[in-house]
Amino acid sequence: MVITEDDHHMRVTTKDHQFFVAKDGAGSICDIEGTVIQKEFSKARADHYKSEQSDGAPIPKAEEEGTASYEIVAGAITFKPAPSQAPEAE
Repeated sequence: MVITEDDHHMRVTTKDHQFFVAKDGAGSICDIEGTVIQKEFSKARADHYKSEQSDGAPIPKAEEEGTASYEIVAGAITFKPAPSQAPEAE
């Protein structure tokens, strides 16, 4: 899973593959409990992630550049729908 804020992206993996995340969570807000780690670039790992991503999913910049990256190893993730845009008051 990749989380995004503005034009910044960060990969989130699940601790010991204890659970999986559905691909239809795009646009949701999530709460993540986990640990941020640094990972050296691995082409094999980047190719694996790319093969599993949803169409149009963002790719963290470090993976595109082939440099070390930071990611979150999550022990828990909860999803909430993003708040809808309220109509402007007249």
